[in-house]
Amino acid sequence: MSKIQKLLDKTPEKALITAYYLRQKEVSRQLAQSYVDSGWLERIHNGVYKRKNVELSWYGAVYSLQRQLNLPVHVSGESALKIHNIFHHVTMDQINEPIFLEGPPKTQIPHWFERLFLKRVYYRRSSVLPANIGIDSMMIPDGFKIDVSSPERALLEVLIQVTDDHRFDDASNLTDSFRTWNFDLLLELLQSCKSYKAKRLLMFFGYFHNIEPLMHLADQIDLGKGKIQVVTRGKYNAKYQITVPHSYVKDSEENPF
Repeated sequence: MSKIQKLLDKTPEKALITAYYLRQKEVSRQLAQSYVDSGWLERIHNGVYKRKNVELSWYGAVYSLQRQLNLPVHVSGESALKIHNIFHHVTMDQINEPIFLEGPPKTQIPHWFERLFLKRVYYRRSSVLPANIGIDSMMIPDGFKIDVSSPERALLEVLIQVTDDHRFDDASNLTDSFRTWNFDLLLELLQSCKSYKAKRLLMFFGYFHNIEPLMHLADQIDLGKGKIQVVTRGKYNAKYQITVPHSYVKDSEENPF
């Protein structure tokens, strides 16, 4: 069996193959080019290849970031929730769906990833949530594992990004759609989370949708002090000191902002 056959046998079919990975396997640039010329590989961007005649998959690209380049990035937010079959607001069509990824503040992803998937990539560098809590290695339909936020972490990642009425509605519906909670993990994440907005929003949605176990977590976490403007032209919720869209008003005061 040739070197390229052995290498491909150890690589998931839809995974991209990076030049760095090839060098690690003692495949020179010249040898890689010969694999292209002979039809084993197809060069799709500087420093990255895929199998000939295999469909480009963003899951496969993420696999290569994580397993070949060893980057500490994970599938986050809405993308993670769709993998968990929880969030269905955005199409599951891989050609058009946005791709949400997250990594530590100093970790950059290669330009080829964003170039290959055009304007669909939303990569957020953040330390708001701890890097070692609530990230699972999940088997996906393409037949390999990638690192994905747990549902509880992904929900918080969505809440961190709420800035307008539309996202507020999505986050509310998402929270209400959860049927199985890992409250121990959620509490651990909330106690480590640096976003008071996300924590207060989650408590508010628990209150609004009457999710009692969620509301009971409030006494065990730091919700911060002072008022937070989540949406503009909203109404003020005194219980959690945040602004909310008018349709979410229960016990509210006039908007003081």
